Amino acid sequence: MQPFQFPVQQELTSLAASDLAAMGLVDAPATPSTTLETEYLMTLYVPLERPLSAGDNLKIWNIRSQGSWLSGPGIKAKIVNPSGDWARVMPGGQIRVDVRLTLETEDAQIISMSYNGIVQLKGDALQRLMRGEAITAQDAYFAIAPTFETRSEKYSWLNGVQAVGKMVSFKRGDDSHVQYEVFRVK
Repeated sequence: MQPFQFPVQQELTSLAASDLAAMGLVDAPATPSTTLETEYLMTLYVPLERPLSAGDNLKIWNIRSQGSWLSGPGIKAKIVNPSGDWARVMPGGQIRVDVRLTLETEDAQIISMSYNGIVQLKGDALQRLMRGEAITAQDAYFAIAPTFETRSEKYSWLNGVQAVGKMVSFKRGDDSHVQYEVFRVK
């Protein structure tokens, strides 16, 4: 095994500051060099069926199309099959979600929407969920990162969007659902 060798001076000057910081050669900047701006994109309402257990830490929800909706400036749609939500409980109790949705717009265009996300419940939120109560964004850190794919010319603008979203409400039992507000990252 060869010992680590520092790049020659010429190579150092071509590296970005973040690369140098990662190599431990310079301190990382104290403040970011850019900002993150968002713009409201849509609200998504996802009705959930009773989950199936695929393992001790893996639940799979079929997503009901009846009662589903997506609405935002320039788009209205519903969820159609196939669509599903895979939720894996991590060793620390957080939940990782992997969701694949098929959307049909009000003018019959098909859009694939997928997102990963993380859920971390606060306080007694898990007990309230298990009793069938709805929780809100104040009860959990529940963030998602949606992307879209479509061949529709009208909605092709979605192909170039990276979005982020937060849960607005989540409920299990009767009227089981999750609702998100979704924002375009600018």
